[in-house]
Parts: sequence; C-alpha cells; structure tokens
Amino acid sequence: MFLAATLAVILIAVVVFSRRGVPLGVGLTAGSLVLGLSGDVGPATIAGVFLRTLVRPDVVSLALVVLGISWMGRVMSQSGAFTNLLTDARSLVRNQLVLLSGFPALLSMLTIPGGAIMSAGMVGEIGDELGMQAQEKAACNVLFRHLWYFVYMVHPMYAMIEGISGVRILTMLQLAIGPVALSWLVGLKTCARRGKPAVHNGNGSRLTAAGRLAYASLPILVVIVTRGILGMNFVLAVSLGLATAVLYGWHEAPDRPRLRDQVSTRLRTRPDLWLGAAAVGVMMFQEFIRLTGVHQSLAGLITERGIPLPITALLVPLVLGMASGSNLAAVGMSVPLFVAVVPPALLARYVVFVYTCSMAGYMISPVHLCQVLSCQHFGTTQERVVRQMLPALLTLVAASASLLWI
Repeated sequence: MFLAATLAVILIAVVVFSRRGVPLGVGLTAGSLVLGLSGDVGPATIAGVFLRTLVRPDVVSLALVVLGISWMGRVMSQSGAFTNLLTDARSLVRNQLVLLSGFPALLSMLTIPGGAIMSAGMVGEIGDELGMQAQEKAACNVLFRHLWYFVYMVHPMYAMIEGISGVRILTMLQLAIGPVALSWLVGLKTCARRGKPAVHNGNGSRLTAAGRLAYASLPILVVIVTRGILGMNFVLAVSLGLATAVLYGWHEAPDRPRLRDQVSTRLRTRPDLWLGAAAVGVMMFQEFIRLTGVHQSLAGLITERGIPLPITALLVPLVLGMASGSNLAAVGMSVPLFVAVVPPALLARYVVFVYTCSMAGYMISPVHLCQVLSCQHFGTTQERVVRQMLPALLTLVAASASLLWI
C-alpha cells in the first residue's frame, strides 16, 4: 500500500514539475530514484541499476531512434520538404473535407510543441469556404493533427511504446486503424457538419503532383519500408531516413552546393535532446517499477478494491494526459505500469487502449499547447472546442475499449 501511494505521489509530482518547465526525462529519473529509496533498495543497488540502465542496448537504441526521428523532421522542415508536401497535396486532392483533415495530419509529421498553429491558416481558409464556425475550425485543427499519430509509423511515440512494451509498431497500427477511422468519420460529421464537400480546382497534373508528393515524402517512406516492411534495425532505418532527408535538401537547394558542405549544414540542425532524455527517463522509470515490485502492489490493490483492469487502464492515462498536457508524459508514466500487470496475451490490445486514452486526455487538456494556440488563432474558447471534439474522442476510446474483448 505504501509503495502504491508513493508511486501516486511521484506521478503527481512529475506532472506538476513538467508543467513548470522541468524536462520529463529529469522528472522521471528523479522519481525513479525516490521510488527506489522508498522500496527499501540500498543506495549501491540503486546506483548499479541506474548505470546499467543507461548503457543497456535497448535503452541506447530507443534514445537514438527518438533523436533520429526528431532530427529527420527538423532537416525536412529546413529543406522545404514539408512545404512541398502541403503544396502537392493540395494539387492532388480536390475534396475540401479531405484537405481539411489532411493538412493538420501532414504537418503532424513535424513533431514540435504547439505545431497545430502551422496548419491553422490553411484549416481556416478551407473552413471559411465551408462556412464553419470558429470552434469547429479549431477542433478540426487539433483533432485531425493528433489522430494521425496513431497511423504515422515513424512517430517517436510509437518507437517509445515499442521500446517499453516490446509490442511491434505494425501490431499496434493494425489494432489502432479501426478506432482511428471511426473517430475520423465522426470528427468530420460533428466538426465540419455545416459545410458541404466542395471541390477545389487544383492546378496541374495529378500524376505530376503525386510524383512530387512521393519524392518529398521519401525520407519518411524509407523508414517505413526498411523498418515496417523489411524489419531492419530501427536505428539503421532512421539513419537511412535522415541521410535521405539530407540528400533531398541538397538536391532541392537552388545553387546545388557541394554535398559535403550540405551534409555539414543540415546535420548542424540538432535534434531535440530532451526528447532523447525523456526516452531514457521512461525506461529508467520502468526498471525501478520492476525493481521495487510496486506493480505487484498496484495489482494487489486493484484486486482488493475490485477495480476492473479496463477501468484502471481508462482512468490512469486519461487523467495523466489531462493533468500534464503532454502525451509523452502520460504514455511514459502509464504504459510501464500496465506492461507489468497485463497478461502477455492481452498486452498489445491494452497498450493501444492506454495510448488512445492518454491521447484523449491530452487533446482535451487545458494546458495542451496545440489547443491553446488554436483557440487563440480562431478566437474561440477551450470549452467550446472540447465540446466539439468530444463525440470523436468518445468514439476513439469506445472503439479502442472494444478491442479488449474481441
């Protein structure tokens, strides 16, 4: 009971400090050490586990993958690849509702805090053509950006969950695609219900636009094919994607500089190092959960109180996502708990359910930067935007919950 209560206090503290600017990796690592001391684990053992976790091959690999994906996204942004993606998508797709949901999804490949503001202008333009209200446009901008996270195999979150749980990304994708598709349809119905799917008169050949779109997407496609289809080592696959992004920037540069100079310039675009630190912090947290046996205390508490595991898997990530305004924090703190207590045969389904619940809580969080910036851009309130997104999010959670019994 004491360890379970300590764990709850640690999780609350990590959320509070992360909202005050303390990096998640720092908070989780400190929480891991506190948990170790609370579990009557000696200082020498704690130091040994700490050092061994830092150099474990799977932990190093996960940190490199997360950093590599972040790095690739920044290089693609700097080289103009994302701009070209959006331009060619508009030439290729004429249906306004597809564009309305597609632009935030495309820009979600650039994983930066508050990134929804980048698609707000285009969503606003299409929304005006469809006669949508401010809260509907803001809801579309937030909802369709984050729903894509479940489908985008190269998203750092999937890499992190695979590293924590051992569940393959392709398995999670296969389980998530149905709930995401249902949520997407409900979101179009509830957020864009005032508009009609008008046709945009794009310019140029669709075949040409499709070729340019595939070319601009090449770094992402390289990672998806080499990792998702060929099963290549994740670090190597991401490295190839990063190299492809650098070559794309060199090929698209107006003056075509020397390749060596271009490589040097692009690689100076540093990745988000705190993202790598967060990955290490999550793995450290998971290791100390196992070391102290707190997951066994938690499982016993759930059994004694008669709380069904699905209800716990719903509430814990949902509350953490709402409180922290960070999907990374919610996933990093909740997935290790359920990996430790869920039967192996059901692990993949529970991991997807926990992920969707954390995302739902994250999207309606009052401190979620994407939502805050979207509300400011469109001149509406968070309460109205949350109400607008609610049917789609309830559909997402309900459909994901159904996987537990199918």
